[in-house]
Amino acid sequence: MARKPEQLVWDALWASCGSEMLLQRHEDSLSCGIPDVSGVIYRREFWCELKASRGLGALKLRQRQLNWMYARQRRGVDCFLLARRDPDEWAGCLMYHGNWLVLSENIKSTNFADLAQLGDSDSSPSVLIKRNLSHCVKFEPA
Repeated sequence: MARKPEQLVWDALWASCGSEMLLQRHEDSLSCGIPDVSGVIYRREFWCELKASRGLGALKLRQRQLNWMYARQRRGVDCFLLARRDPDEWAGCLMYHGNWLVLSENIKSTNFADLAQLGDSDSSPSVLIKRNLSHCVKFEPA
């Protein structure tokens, strides 16, 4: 059975992060809004919504997803939107709670290029995650 596009994004994320991050894939079809992945790096917890980009198409987020991430972000848990366009093209945006209202309106139907401008892009998702988290708190390996 062929893997779905977001499952392939997960496969690539898992392969690129190695042992430096603890990652857990969540496939909860009953509770709408929970991001696809939770993770921990250097004692820092984060949640990550994965998207597979297809050309210029929008990376759609449901309002329940935005609400879930906003509630966690307000309580100090970092949430990302992470998209993959090609094997070596990743873009991501940390959902800063200070910019949330502006960001949530822009991100509801953003595309890959817009996401890269809102946040950052790199060839490695693990570098992208670490770079985004380092803007919030200085962290060091234990």
